[in-house]
Amino acid sequence: MGELLSTMSTANTVRTLNGLFNATNYPDTKKSIKALRALHGPFLKPAPGTGEGNRHKRQRSLRFAAAILTDDLKFKKSSPNDPSKGRLSGWLKWLTWLERQPNNGANVAVGGKVVAKISPHDQIVTTIDDALGDGTTIAIHFDWKRDTSLSVSADKSTTGGQTTYTIMVRSLGGDDGDVMNTQSDLDDDYDPDPDISTAAVR
Repeated sequence: MGELLSTMSTANTVRTLNGLFNATNYPDTKKSIKALRALHGPFLKPAPGTGEGNRHKRQRSLRFAAAILTDDLKFKKSSPNDPSKGRLSGWLKWLTWLERQPNNGANVAVGGKVVAKISPHDQIVTTIDDALGDGTTIAIHFDWKRDTSLSVSADKSTTGGQTTYTIMVRSLGGDDGDVMNTQSDLDDDYDPDPDISTAAVR
C-alpha cells in the first residue's frame, strides 16, 4: 500500500508529477484543472479562514485532485498497463497523511522565509493555485526526499518573463508506519465536525 513513496520508487513518482506540470504538458493540465473547477468550485484552491465543511475541504485537497488527475498514470516503470496495483492507493494514503499534518511553526517556508500559520498540505495547494493564477507560469516543479521531519518549501524563479514554481517536500515515505496506518482512503468522513448531513450530500 505504501510502496509508491518508498525510496526506490521516489524518482518515478516525482517524474510522474513533473510530467503533468512540465513546460510541455502544463497548458493541458491547466485546462483540465480549469474544467474541474467548473465542476468542483474549490478544486485545488486555498481554504477560506472559517466556515467550510467536509465536502469543500475534500474538493480542495491534494488527495481529491490526485484521485482525478493521476488515476491513469504509471507511477513505476515496472507497473503493468493497469497503473494502480495498489500504488495509486498508496499515493492517496500518503496525501491523506500529509493533509493531517499541522504546521509546527517552522516546517513551511516560502521564498526562504518561514510561514508560521499554514499547514504543509495547504501551502502546496496555495503554491499550485498561485502558479495557475500567474500568467507567466510555464511549469510547476516538484521535489521529494525522505526525512523523519516534515517540511515544505515553495519558491519561484522567472527568466525571460517565464516563471517556474518549485515545491520541495521532505517527509516520511509511504512505506513508513505512521503513513501506512493512516485511516483508509475509502473513508472520507474523518472530520468529526461535518457541516452537512450525509443525506444532503447524496
